[in-house]
Amino acid sequence: KSSLLNSIFGEQIAKVGSVKSQTGMGKWYTYKGKLGSMEIMDSRGMGEGSKPDENYYSEDEIKEIKDSFKEKCPDAILFLCKAKETDSRIKEDIQNLKDLCEYVYEVHDYKIPIITIATQSDELDPLSDRVPPFKNTVKLKNINSASENLYQKVVKEFPESTSKIAVSAYLEFDENGKIITDYRWNIDKLVELLLEQIPQSAQLELAKISQIKTLQKRLARKIITGATAICSGIALEPLPFADLPFITGIQISMIIGIGYISGQELNKKSAIEFTSAMGISVGAAFGFRELARALVKLIPLAGSAISAGVAGAATWALGESAITYFIDKNSKEDALSV
Repeated sequence: KSSLLNSIFGEQIAKVGSVKSQTGMGKWYTYKGKLGSMEIMDSRGMGEGSKPDENYYSEDEIKEIKDSFKEKCPDAILFLCKAKETDSRIKEDIQNLKDLCEYVYEVHDYKIPIITIATQSDELDPLSDRVPPFKNTVKLKNINSASENLYQKVVKEFPESTSKIAVSAYLEFDENGKIITDYRWNIDKLVELLLEQIPQSAQLELAKISQIKTLQKRLARKIITGATAICSGIALEPLPFADLPFITGIQISMIIGIGYISGQELNKKSAIEFTSAMGISVGAAFGFRELARALVKLIPLAGSAISAGVAGAATWALGESAITYFIDKNSKEDALSV
């Protein structure tokens, strides 16, 4: 658990027990970066053979975790099991998981999603293919089998809220906390999966602080899709020119949202400056399209439909330019070509 925590953040923030259990009391770790913060609770392990090295309150690890959940409601549970041990004591673990989920619902009225994670996938045979990315077909088959085995056991109890993934989270740090060995695998996909499970209110923050472009683009295109649909709907209004201020406002809001996901705090002024950064030719072309779109409304019946199509296409193109500029960090020339 602690290894995965370090792997997600790319920093040595949780102690890892090499031989016996390390984590005592459940701890909420806050990752603070330049772009925001995220909290992850590193819980005590279930079914430990010995007492943790760290301090703990209760002999009962489930009560220990419940006490941590009472403090804060988690957005999701990451249910970890070593890839080699997906058949070891798993029934008791799943019963404990069920107990915890029921507790979260009782205290916070929240049906919490679960992600099953087969950890330490690098330790599966054959060990000759130990360093990610794994290429050996037997290795990949064993990883898939371990992940599916764990998932099938959990999904029986949680058919609507369970997803799966296999990862390798091995990192070594020097005395200064610098990564010297990095065997991480599928961690970016885990964060993507987590993004799909957590409430929408937390998705923007996760996409922003993780700086994983696939996540950022996925959310950005959701914003673009919404803005395009609204602008197209407004453009159906059969009053030439009257809708221009509304459509422009929505497009500016869209740019601000995409900028936020990328880690840039934009306001109305800076969003307008973005359109200027695209070059005067783009501004002139955009203005011409808007003028043509308004004029085409004068055509009976078909005018509004054509207007809606042009408004939608213009909004989508502007959004894609914002992705190219803010998320891909490309030049304005590249954004111009979108």
